[in-house]
Amino acid sequence: MSCVGAHLLNAAIAGNFQLYYWRDGNDEIDFILARGKEVIALEVKSGASKRAAGLNAFNKKFPGARFLLIGDSGIPWDEFITLNPSELFSDTTHQFPVFSETG
Repeated sequence: MSCVGAHLLNAAIAGNFQLYYWRDGNDEIDFILARGKEVIALEVKSGASKRAAGLNAFNKKFPGARFLLIGDSGIPWDEFITLNPSELFSDTTHQFPVFSETG
């Protein structure tokens, strides 16, 4: 996850978006990207599981957010670090894998 975080931090420093971590009690999301009113939640998973405990809680607080999974069951991390993260905000052509609570 550290290479994904470093990749996101470098892009955020360039001024493309704000980068956050989200936690509410036991619920958490690895990375939150925000630009204007657009919010993208990223969960990094090293195994085959798509399970993300914080998804439901985050979705209730931010119902318009997009959710993306990075890892074996989503966008491979080595592919993700070649992407420009700011393009995730405007990308409606790719069907990036999403994650679910029950995964």
